[in-house]
Amino acid sequence: MEKVYLPGLTRSLVKEMRHWLEQRVDESRAMRGKAIYQLGQVETVAHLTYHVNSQSGHDVYSVEKRHGVWECSCPDYIYRKT
Repeated sequence: MEKVYLPGLTRSLVKEMRHWLEQRVDESRAMRGKAIYQLGQVETVAHLTYHVNSQSGHDVYSVEKRHGVWECSCPDYIYRKT
């Protein structure tokens, strides 16, 4: 891949842009999660343990709180810890 240099594009600006984009992605995930909950796609399995249908409806993920930290079996959590 060829490097492209853009005038005025500093490391701090790239860092700021990356942070802004990550916030938008987090907001989008939160909105999708809220929609899944509002559609009744969350089942309580045990205290602090839930089964959540994926947005596509093809998969079911386990969400549980372990040692004070929420964990999920979904790809976003496994690969990105989000």
